[in-house]
Amino acid sequence: MLSHTELAESGEFAEFFALAQDLTKVLVVLTDVKGQELYPLYSETQANPLCRLIRSCPAGFMACEEARRSRCREVAAHANGAITTCFVGLVNSGLRVMEGEEHVATLLCGQVSPAPPCEADFRALRDRCEELGLPTADLRAAYYRSPYLAPEKLDQALRLLSYFANLYCRMEEQLESAHSRQQHATIENAKGHIQRHFREPLRLGEVAAQVGLSPAYFSTLFKKSTGEAFCHYVQRLRMDEARRLLLETQDSVTAISRQVGFNSLTHFTRVFYRFEKCAPGRFRKKASGSAADQ
Repeated sequence: MLSHTELAESGEFAEFFALAQDLTKVLVVLTDVKGQELYPLYSETQANPLCRLIRSCPAGFMACEEARRSRCREVAAHANGAITTCFVGLVNSGLRVMEGEEHVATLLCGQVSPAPPCEADFRALRDRCEELGLPTADLRAAYYRSPYLAPEKLDQALRLLSYFANLYCRMEEQLESAHSRQQHATIENAKGHIQRHFREPLRLGEVAAQVGLSPAYFSTLFKKSTGEAFCHYVQRLRMDEARRLLLETQDSVTAISRQVGFNSLTHFTRVFYRFEKCAPGRFRKKASGSAADQ
């Protein structure tokens, strides 16, 4: 399955958020449902200077992380997203990323001031951040450089991001569907090759190379797609053919073992017994006896 990080790293996804951030000044991060960052959609230099300053001290960093987790919990409870205010007064919003009915990730955006900077609001901020021990001059400079977005503009930005969050889900579903179809076609090609060549010596690496995959990945994908390991699948085809030859021909067991791809009669007999719970010769006699009784 394609991960959310892989999709977030796609060119279309990154380009959209670069344009959205240039237009709205709203920064976006992709997190899991608990708030753990999966993929930042902006560079550290683009972050709100006030956020950067607060996160530069341990206590501020911990407070910001807890605010993010709290915001994710709020988002999880609201299908249409949620707008929250962090402990320093910046406005943030969040949107759920859904796969069908399942909430699988969260888009968090914000780090904007809801009002133009003023001295009264700075004094309130300074009081809230007193325990962080940040220099007043640094705090003032960061506050006055923080981006401001009017409430109606923030609402427009949120609606734009909401639209893209839905598009994101559809993109993922389409890419996942295409990925699944490609995997299915690859395994079908492999099965066709096996069915044409199971009477010959056949190794997993050869079939993997035939379909352009590494042996390890092919082995995993084959088991996931067919429900059985490559070796078991090949042996099952060989045993099906061996049973047919034992019943429909007078060929010796040794000859049949070679016809179905075994170089060793002992190995053939062992595998046959594993499938039929009896030796090949015994299987033929039992079948002949049953036919004679009818």
